[in-house]
Amino acid sequence: MRRIYLLWLLGIIMLMPISLTSCSDDNIGSSNDLIGTWESVSLSGWYKENKEIVEQWEDEPDDDFKIVFNEDGTFESYERYYGQWHGGLEGTWTYKGGKIYMRDYEYDEEEVVTVKKLTSSQLVTEYHHKHMDTEEGIVYEEYQSTVYRKISD
Repeated sequence: MRRIYLLWLLGIIMLMPISLTSCSDDNIGSSNDLIGTWESVSLSGWYKENKEIVEQWEDEPDDDFKIVFNEDGTFESYERYYGQWHGGLEGTWTYKGGKIYMRDYEYDEEEVVTVKKLTSSQLVTEYHHKHMDTEEGIVYEEYQSTVYRKISD
């Protein structure tokens, strides 16, 4: 009887990784889910200089940023300051492999954010960037997780 129990337990343990990983992409959604206007809800992250955290924030409320992903592959971003919305960057976007690739027209630079969750009403992204200032010899690193809510299709 003990042997049957151990075999049954071993079978359950072997199936656990399959059941835990089989749904990992369920929250990533499709590019059609991205189309629309998204407003930031909260931010978490940190900023480092030479591996030392100099600033950190967690679940800070934020509703001063929104981004519009258009069906034609373009985007516009907006920031609210002094109580009014002001245009920010504009450019093109693509979504593949759980990442949003955005190239802005003004600076012709590509930013990549990882999508942690995408549903018809919520978007959670992560951004991580590291660079070195060769003149100052300082390594700058930043990480931010942003939660958005969809405000229009």
